[in-house]
Amino acid sequence: MHQAIFDFQASRAQLQADGIAGRNTIRELDLLALSKESDFAAIKFKQPPQYRRNEYTIGSTHPQIRSDGGAGRFGSKLPTYEFIFYRQALLRVLPYYQGQFGWEAADFIIHFLNATGTDKIVSPRAMLHAGPADSSNPVFTAYQTEVCQAQMFASTLPVGTHQIRSTRVSIATANYGSWYYAVNGFQYWGMATAFVTMENGVKTYQMHFTFNIYDRYNWDLGEKSITIDLTDYGAPDTNDNLITVDDQTVGEFVRQGLAREFDTRGAFVEIISWREGDSIDVDSVPVPSRY
Repeated sequence: MHQAIFDFQASRAQLQADGIAGRNTIRELDLLALSKESDFAAIKFKQPPQYRRNEYTIGSTHPQIRSDGGAGRFGSKLPTYEFIFYRQALLRVLPYYQGQFGWEAADFIIHFLNATGTDKIVSPRAMLHAGPADSSNPVFTAYQTEVCQAQMFASTLPVGTHQIRSTRVSIATANYGSWYYAVNGFQYWGMATAFVTMENGVKTYQMHFTFNIYDRYNWDLGEKSITIDLTDYGAPDTNDNLITVDDQTVGEFVRQGLAREFDTRGAFVEIISWREGDSIDVDSVPVPSRY
């Protein structure tokens, strides 16, 4: 090493040939590494992947779901005549009042006002196709991201059958159509059965990929609002017949025991296939079918 440093210094007039790798010598070595004189400069470094493999792991259990406090404790207050009237009025008109905010939103509010607290099954496939299949659609982007991460992890696995899953849940927003009022923000994650085989010395991959979503139906963020006019449904024509369904109103329904928050869940399965050497990025993720 001493002789190699000495020889390098001797080849550079600006350096003192003493065999010691001082500051000036190291700087010249750095410049050489970046210059056309060095084979090192011809090495093309791979850019870090857009999606990390460690977003997925071996396993078949769902990652932990996050929860929030919601609007308050169910039935913590006595119901008032005002809110009893509002509830009955809403249950009467909502089946016919879907034009303003959509069928899904009306269906979810009715389930909420029925106060059963039972889970509601949603269609993430329908949520995805409510908007365009591009980066402007958060649901489509969430799906692409999960598939891409799962592909990257599966590509590291040996020949065999493997159960893989997301290491954590992520959050996105359904902001197209009535899904904004029905679901809005939701949690999502992926799970898959990955089949890795070898064909003519090349690995081939097939994933039965499941895209999962979860949301707690509550209006406790102070952002959403729907105004319903009861005049068209037999009520006198006064301003008192304008019911504004917003976060504060919905929270009061819960606290008075007149409505109950509930969990919404949904999933769909797509089969994804690729071969060793194929490009893995969001642009290569196929658009899922509508049905």
